[in-house]
Amino acid sequence: RVSWVRAPYPTPQHRGTGPSRSPALFHFGMSPSGKAQDFDSCIRAFEPRHPSLTGWDNFVSEANAGKGLKVAGWMRPYMTFVLPVIILVILAGVLARRAGFLDSVTLRKVNKFNFRFNLCALMFVNIYEVDSIRHIPIRMGIFILLVLTVLFLLGLLLSGVFARERFRRGVLVQAQFRSNYAVIGLPVVTALAGDAGAQMASFLQFPTIMFYNFMSVIVLMIFADYEAQYRLYNEGPLADMRPEEREKMSAPSAGMDIAAVLKGIAANPLIQGLTAGFAVLLLREIIPVRPDGALVFSLHRDIPWLYSAISSLARMATPLALVVLGGQLEMKEIRGFRTELIAAVIMRLIVAPAIGFGLILAAARMGYLEVGPVEIAVLIAVFGSPSAVSSIVMSSEMGGDGHLAGQIVVWTSILGCPAGEIAPSAQTGCLPCAVYGDYNLFT
Repeated sequence: RVSWVRAPYPTPQHRGTGPSRSPALFHFGMSPSGKAQDFDSCIRAFEPRHPSLTGWDNFVSEANAGKGLKVAGWMRPYMTFVLPVIILVILAGVLARRAGFLDSVTLRKVNKFNFRFNLCALMFVNIYEVDSIRHIPIRMGIFILLVLTVLFLLGLLLSGVFARERFRRGVLVQAQFRSNYAVIGLPVVTALAGDAGAQMASFLQFPTIMFYNFMSVIVLMIFADYEAQYRLYNEGPLADMRPEEREKMSAPSAGMDIAAVLKGIAANPLIQGLTAGFAVLLLREIIPVRPDGALVFSLHRDIPWLYSAISSLARMATPLALVVLGGQLEMKEIRGFRTELIAAVIMRLIVAPAIGFGLILAAARMGYLEVGPVEIAVLIAVFGSPSAVSSIVMSSEMGGDGHLAGQIVVWTSILGCPAGEIAPSAQTGCLPCAVYGDYNLFT
């Protein structure tokens, strides 16, 4: 007899199981009578009599029967399709590293390729898929950018308090304001608000993703420290240099060189992808249309082989980043940045949603915003999603702590569902009383 499992239903009367109990006790391996077939017959009899054990709705009703955090309806697509994929792809990287298929040199090269090509293509595709600049909800877009600016400034302040190494400050700032909007946020919005939510979320990709990447490039360049990268992890540009070349780049800059920052922004592959996508959006506004309303020229229709190649690179970006994360993941390294990791997870999953929806409360009461279930779903994606996977590659390639960024992605993805309880319910359109004290604000 290996172990016992408590079930909240009476046991079916069966050979060798003894008298009925409530709650029932089952054990795995052997039955109470010592016969394996008794256990099998017990389970066979138990299943048809208790169909409520199966199905998501029954699971939610059972899990939410007690006190404490509840399982929300929006968690289903995340727990069914997103989180398992993230864990399995990371695990593939871990197993590949353990089996000897990946080493530190290979991982660095793959990371560089992903940063320079795949992420560039991903940024282009994200902006290209916006139908028209005219369809962007201007007021909501402005509000989101203002809130993200507040989170960015708060991240700068908190990073100075918690980061013990200079090159970790940019990573903490990213964790504060940058969510996994495109990969995790959009599926969650679709599950919460259907086609209307997916359409609004797609239109808002342009301002949010542009802000995420421009500000991330700036903050990572400001706090870059390649010497710390090499000293702690034997990674970064210094790892590939000769000793005499290494000495020239070893010390972090004392001040911010504006010209160097602007040059770095212009040379950044993510910025280049965003700029190309924005240029296509502008051209789309002036290209003539056919009588049926279709453009006379379209990249995906008239040059499908080129668009297919770009899309293929874009689809590789997130899975490849997760494989590299798995190959570099070492749980024991958490000891070196435990304080920063805890601070970043709290900043991403608690502080950012609380501030975001707190400002929503203020804006709605002042009449600046009309907030309904669709808008709430989009804002959950912006403020309540885990940390962005692309932040790992950016941090590693721009002088930040990519290992800390990877741990932030892992733990915010795992803990993202419980933290989502402070976000509003898109189905009821109200904010939790536990946070804002008013259940009927939007109803």
